[in-house]
Parts: sequence; C-alpha cells; structure tokens
Amino acid sequence: MYNNNDIMPARQTFGSSWAYNFVDWRGDTMPLLEIKQLTKTSLLPKIDLNINQGQCVAIQCRRDIGNLLLQLLIGSIPPSEGEILFQGKHLNTDNKSVLQQVGVLLLDDRLYERLKVKHYLAFFNRLYGTSQAVDTVIRHIGLADRADTYCSRLTASEKRRLQIGRCIIHRPQLVIMEAPEQNVDLESRIIIR
Repeated sequence: MYNNNDIMPARQTFGSSWAYNFVDWRGDTMPLLEIKQLTKTSLLPKIDLNINQGQCVAIQCRRDIGNLLLQLLIGSIPPSEGEILFQGKHLNTDNKSVLQQVGVLLLDDRLYERLKVKHYLAFFNRLYGTSQAVDTVIRHIGLADRADTYCSRLTASEKRRLQIGRCIIHRPQLVIMEAPEQNVDLESRIIIR
C-alpha cells in the first residue's frame, strides 16, 4: 500500500487517449510491462507505454479501442505492428508463462453462479496451482460474512469484488482491469482502491 507521500500523479498522452501514472518515489524502475510502437488496424494509434513495478496506470479511451487494447494485452489477438514485453518476455511467444503472472478482470466476466463464494475462489486457487489462503482473499475483498453464500445470491457490487478476488488469488505481478469501479457501491470502490 502506498500513502500520499509515496506517489505522484503524472499525465501521459497518446493519440486521443491518456493515462495517469502513479509513480513510486522510492525509485523502483524495474520494467514490468513495455509496449513498443503497438498498433492494430486504423483504430489503435501507435502506443508506447512503460509500466514499472509499483505503478498504477489508468487508460481512458473509447470502448472499442479499450477492448482492442485489452485483447492485445492478454494475447488473444496479435498486433499489426509493435511488441508487448512482460518482464522482458515477448507476450506473443511466451504467452502461457506470462499469463500465469497476470490477473485479468473484464467488464463482462461471469461467475459460476452455482458455487459458493469460498468454493469459487478455491476452484481458481487450484486452477492456478497456488497455495494462497482462500479465507485471506475473502477477507481482503470484504466478503467474509458471505463466504457460504451462492454466487447467484450476491449483489452486483459483491459479485464484482468476488471477480477481483479471482483476479488476485494467484498473486499476479500485473493486474489488468476493465472499468473496475463500474456498477459498484462505495464500499466496493474503497476495497478496489
């Protein structure tokens, strides 16, 4: 966790979209994600972006451009030009090893409605092959009192928090979230931040 003395906002622009970077003042500059001259069709302008360990970057753009960028970042489509490097590894060639270290939360992610909260997270814990304590993640996302509740019975905000729990259960190095605060209540916004 950072406090206000540790971070400084800096605005970066590319094309018609922009990003706010929160830079760690302790000088940690290990490149986590490097995007070099990335483009796909005429929709996505060439993008150069470096994200270092400890940075939080928000990109605001049109939804179609955002969806395209997300697909490129998770490796589901190849770029027309440019490259994406995660800790120096090419996303296109080392996709499986890279995605083990990335948590992804999309706007339209679905839950397994027939599972209870604790079983849903335990399933993904086993899927990733991690030893993260499910109860710890449940407490972290503020659903300790709902651990034995079926996913179908959760509110929209609680479902979003559960999706975030799934996204971080394997302790990823990089978390990519599409509109993480959309359709959530104030308590969930605080937990997300």
